[in-house]
Amino acid sequence: MYRKQIAISFLIFTALCMSGFVLNNHLEMKEENRMLITSKSEAENSISIDSSLLKASYKPRQYVKIGEMNYIAPSGKQIKND
Repeated sequence: MYRKQIAISFLIFTALCMSGFVLNNHLEMKEENRMLITSKSEAENSISIDSSLLKASYKPRQYVKIGEMNYIAPSGKQIKND
C-alpha cells in the first residue's frame, strides 16, 4: 500500500536533486563566464599611474626655533618654572 507512495516520493526527491545539480552547474558556468569577461575588460582598460600623481602636492612644514621670551609678571604674582 505504501510502496506506491514511497516510489513516487523517491522519484520526486531524485528529480529535485537532479534539477538542483543542473541549476548549480549552470550558475557556476555563468559566473565563470562573467568573471572571465570582467578580467578581460579590466586588462584592456588598465590605467598606468602617472608619477606626478604620486608626488606630494604640498610643501612640508618648516619648524622655526623661537628663542627665550621674557614675560613681565603682574605685580604680586610669581611665575613658577617646572
